[in-house]
Amino acid sequence: MTTRSLFLWLLLAWPAVADKDSAVRAYERGDFRKAIHEWRALANKDDPEAEFRLGAMYERGEGTAMDLNQAVNWYRKAAYQGRAQAQYALGMLVANGKGTSQDDVLASMWLNLASSAGDTDATKELAELTIRMTPQQVDNAQRLAKDWVPAFPIGRDVAAPVILSKIDPEYPEEARKAHYGATVTLDVVIDATGQVQDIHLESPVSFGLDRRAIEAVRKWTFRPGSRNGHPVAVQSTITVSFREL
Repeated sequence: MTTRSLFLWLLLAWPAVADKDSAVRAYERGDFRKAIHEWRALANKDDPEAEFRLGAMYERGEGTAMDLNQAVNWYRKAAYQGRAQAQYALGMLVANGKGTSQDDVLASMWLNLASSAGDTDATKELAELTIRMTPQQVDNAQRLAKDWVPAFPIGRDVAAPVILSKIDPEYPEEARKAHYGATVTLDVVIDATGQVQDIHLESPVSFGLDRRAIEAVRKWTFRPGSRNGHPVAVQSTITVSFREL
């Protein structure tokens, strides 16, 4: 699918929904600043459509500077809530290594999910992606899609996971020598067993601090989040601070 046709698809897929009418009208008249403000307010309340729309505006640079990392961040939130449009859009960015690491298996998983939900564009792109994948990669992607479960945002009827064990990341010597400190923000999925699964870095950090933070957080364990008393996968944000002692 070309960039132009993808953007047209995103626009045509934008239904006017009751309390979202203001954002739709602002977008249609070209008032992108107002539209992105409206969608962000709704996205911050974990609305999956708003998360998808916000991701699309970051991808196109409408009402804000183009930021593919943020596009991935918002698409990902909506995709984990089962929004097929977001799963397709996220799969395309992952397939092309835009805003995140390139990963054919992960991209194929997202496109598989969107295709299963009836997205014909995802079906077409999945077929093209499969051509460059090995049989083992295809099998792995299909297995991931089969085993995939939604990850719920914390709040309302979803209780947050609780840290059971954690390790501090190593502070690189070169960062110490430069007296460099930073806070690394990671959007993570913590599964129903309390293990950290998917990690997305919101913004890169110098001296490899982001990589050290990811390595450490992967080893953390949690009492899983729950919904109606049952363990579930949840979306969460973890910040790791590097400060000179």
